[in-house]
Amino acid sequence: MMKVLTLPFGISSDESASDVLLIGHVLDDLLETMKPGETIDCLDVAAIAYNLGHEPAGNFLDEAPWIIFKMNREFLEEHRH
Repeated sequence: MMKVLTLPFGISSDESASDVLLIGHVLDDLLETMKPGETIDCLDVAAIAYNLGHEPAGNFLDEAPWIIFKMNREFLEEHRH
């Protein structure tokens, strides 16, 4: 499930499925908690999945600072002049 939730942000993550949580549950919660026009990032999505009981989202949140650091470093290396 996390892979489906994070892939739109360019991040490939855990592929484990949830027995009770569907993508629609996360989307519904996003609609309820986010304001119109507000930017949604992968941490928002992971936090909602975790709050709804998807334990692998907690692992993603633990690793997120490192993932974001690596993505920023790769971006900077690609755009150096």
